[in-house]
Amino acid sequence: MKDKYVQKLSKKSGKEIVVGIKKMQYFLFALLIILALVGIYWYSITLNSDNKNFTNIIFIFMIMIAFLIFAFFLCFSRILSSIIDFVFYEQIDFEKYLEILDILYKIEKNKKIKKEYFQINRFGMGQVEYFSGNFEKSLHILERIDLSKVTLRHRDFYQNSILYFKCLNYIMLKDVKKVEEMHQSFRTNSRENSVQNILEIIKGNVSDYVFESEPRTKLVKIGRCYYQALNYLNAN
Repeated sequence: MKDKYVQKLSKKSGKEIVVGIKKMQYFLFALLIILALVGIYWYSITLNSDNKNFTNIIFIFMIMIAFLIFAFFLCFSRILSSIIDFVFYEQIDFEKYLEILDILYKIEKNKKIKKEYFQINRFGMGQVEYFSGNFEKSLHILERIDLSKVTLRHRDFYQNSILYFKCLNYIMLKDVKKVEEMHQSFRTNSRENSVQNILEIIKGNVSDYVFESEPRTKLVKIGRCYYQALNYLNAN
C-alpha cells in the first residue's frame, strides 16, 4: 500500500510533492495542538466531577487520538523520504530530485534544520554530478559539505555516504592510490567492501561481489552493470 502511494505521489512535480505533504503535516500538527488544548480544558472543568471514571476514560481516549495523529505526522515524513529515494533511484529524475531538496531547504523555517538541509542539498548535487559523469565537479561539491551542520543522528550516515561517493569519483578519475588511502575510513563494512571490490575490478582482478544478491533499484543496476562487464572481461 505504501509503495503504491509513494509511486503515485512521485508522478507529481517536486513542488506539488513537498507542498502537499507539508500541508498535511501542518494540518496534523494544528489538530494535535487543538486536541491538547481541548483535553486540558476538558480535564480542568471535570476535575472535581463525581463521575471521575468517565472523565478519565475520555482523557485517555484523547491521549490515544493524539498519539495516533503524531504517528501519522511521522508517517508522512517517512513517505516524503521514500518519495525522494524513489525519484532518485527508480525514476532517475535528477532534476526533480534536486528540486525537492531545494524546496525543502527554502520552505524550512527552523534555522538549525535549514542549515542541515543546505548540506543535504549539497550532497544531492554531489550525487547528481557523479552520476552525470562530472567527477571533478562532484568531488568539489562533496568537499564543501560541512558535517558539523548536520544533526548527530544523521551525521554518520552522511559521513559514510560522502566518503563513498568521493571514493567512486576517485575511481572514475583513475586515482587508485587516493581510494586506497580513503576506503579504510568507512564505518560500515558494506561500503568498505563495495569500494574494495570495485578497486579489485579496476585493477584487472576478478571479484564476485557485484553478483551478490542485494536490494536493487534501476540506478544501482545501471552502475552495477558497468562493473559486471569489467569483471567479465577480467575473468575472460
